[in-house]
Amino acid sequence: MRGTRVLILETAAEIFANEGFKRTTVRDIVDQAGVNLAAVNYHFGGKEALYREVMRRVLQDFHTEKIPTVELAGALTPDDIARSVIRSLMAKADAHTALSIGPPLPFDMPRLVLQEFMSPSGVLDDLVDCEVKPHMARLGDMLAPLLGPDATIVDKILIGFWLVSQCSAPSRAVGLLASEPDGAFSDLMSMTEELALAGVKRLAEMIAVRHEVASA
Repeated sequence: MRGTRVLILETAAEIFANEGFKRTTVRDIVDQAGVNLAAVNYHFGGKEALYREVMRRVLQDFHTEKIPTVELAGALTPDDIARSVIRSLMAKADAHTALSIGPPLPFDMPRLVLQEFMSPSGVLDDLVDCEVKPHMARLGDMLAPLLGPDATIVDKILIGFWLVSQCSAPSRAVGLLASEPDGAFSDLMSMTEELALAGVKRLAEMIAVRHEVASA
């Protein structure tokens, strides 16, 4: 049986995704959840703290589902390592993976984030620093043999964001390719891998040039 705290989180996530932070009231949440008005303050301290906890958990779930743990023991060259990371990201990038706070939630995570972008509360900015950037930096760390020793933490975070975006594209094109000949999706996966690898190599070149200029 779900506890009151989890029930409030699940209900709030659904309403925030549909209505956004600013249009959602505590009354909306407690009425739909069927709990006492004071329960939100008791468990979370108010609407903003509740929203922050919803967003924090959603981002955590996203990284658990989308950011791979890559086995690099068999990767012999920097290119092999980069390909292993890219392939793992593409394998993880399932557009239909359910994101949840405990049990699966009946809401669309991208819609929740879109609501935040359309009408910023300020909560996401702080969460990006503490919940998102470390995961992106971890991806960049995996690519260190190709990026080189002069890659900064900012370089690694940027390449992490970029790779997640690039490697999520094929899974979102499945419906568009349904009427195409067999092999079209495999071709798209191969093309995405080559483009992603080229992007990592280009960043490595830019880092090297930047280092040469700074050292001159």
